[in-house]
Formats: sequence, structure tokens, C-alpha cells
Amino acid sequence: MPRWKRDCASSRMCPITMKIDLRLPHRQAIFAEIPPNAGGMMPKYQLRGRDMHRALGLACVVLVGFFTSSPVGAWAAAPKTPSSVDPDESRFDDPRLGRYMLRSSVLIGLGLKHGWGSDGWGRTEYAKAFHIKSDEDYLHNPAAQDGAAETLIAYQVEAMAPLLKRYDGRTFKTADGKTATINQSALIGAAHRVGVHCVIAYFQTYDAHDTVGKADQMPSRFRQVEVRLVDFKDTPYNQDGADQKTGKKK
Repeated sequence: MPRWKRDCASSRMCPITMKIDLRLPHRQAIFAEIPPNAGGMMPKYQLRGRDMHRALGLACVVLVGFFTSSPVGAWAAAPKTPSSVDPDESRFDDPRLGRYMLRSSVLIGLGLKHGWGSDGWGRTEYAKAFHIKSDEDYLHNPAAQDGAAETLIAYQVEAMAPLLKRYDGRTFKTADGKTATINQSALIGAAHRVGVHCVIAYFQTYDAHDTVGKADQMPSRFRQVEVRLVDFKDTPYNQDGADQKTGKKK
């Protein structure tokens, strides 16, 4: 559970249940780029597993974030990039906000924001916890941005759990001839780059078998999945923010 939700629960000021809305408007998916160990912890988040797994199994409309460090600081919204320059950028106004560059659609999909526009926060559990009524409030509240980042990371950790259960410890040769080892670090690293839905689709397609010689037929997103599986297998990810090797908090 993200820290802001634990604090909220302990103060008895708001309920601790949150339904994640996977029905993102206007586009099929939003891709993610998250630095390893962004935010310094991987909190445990209790989701409605049955609803989540049904959504993941029946549709490719899965929430991820566009999540990178901002070169313009924590209190600035990045300008919209033309779709001709950035093919993954939506054709509607979906600004990236704050130091983690979370898109508005991500905040809406997580249930942190109620609707579109600067005044679309409504009275969500998250908005009440951080006293947010506008995008400006969000941009000037680093703790709120950290809370949103933790919520997204925790969602992705939970969404990767079925894959981890099935494939943990398995190794295979990638299209580049490198050895990929499947563990939580590798799966979450891949999800941060291309999104949960793409990682799931990759394993549905190749089932962790060798893909040597299939580079020309493999979609570029699947190639990125393999790169992350190789490069991030030794990155310590932990739901409680502790190093998996030492057990100590970062």
C-alpha cells in the first residue's frame, strides 16, 4: 500500500479502498519509461485482483505511465509533443505533469484524478488526502507527486505478479542471442519501459522460449521487452523498498 494511503487510513480521515479504472479514453495504451527504483520504494498495494486479472485477460487497455525524470523541474508541465515527432504521444491534450512526468490519463486511470482538465480532480480519495483541486496544486506538491508515483509502481508490481508466479527463475535466449533471466526486477523493468500490456502480450506470444533468429519478425516493443529483461534482472526491486540482497532499506 502506498504511504499516502497508509497515512490516510491511520488518520481515519478517508476510506482506504480504491478502484482502478483501466478504461482509458481516446487511445489503446500509454507507454512507460520509469527509472529503476524511482521513488526509492516498491510499496505493496492491495488491488481487486479478480477484477484486475479479468481486465488484463480480456483487453489490452492496461494502465501504465509515461514516467521519466523531468528536466524542467517538479513544478512544470511538459509541452505537448506533435505526434509526428513522438508516435506514442496522443493526439489529444494529455499533459505530463510534475517531476515524474505522469500523464493526466494515467492519473485518471489510477483513480487519483476524476476527469480531464486542470480542475478535473474532483473529490477523489487521493485529491482529498493531498488537498488538490487543480493541476497547479499537484505541481506544487512534491509529496502528492511521490504518492502518485508510488501508486503507479505498486499497481505495476501487482499486475506483474501472475507472470512472476509462472516464469520466475526461467532463462532463455533473446533475439540478440543474450541470456534473459526472468525475475521481478526484469519484469518490472520491462513494464516500466513499454507497459504492462505489452509485457503480457510478449509472454503470450513467446512463452519464455528462445527467440534467437526471430529479430526481423519481432515487433520493436517486444525487442524492448527483451532488452529490459536482460538489463534489469539484477536491479533490486522490492515491494517494501528494501534491497533484495541485503534486506536493508535504501
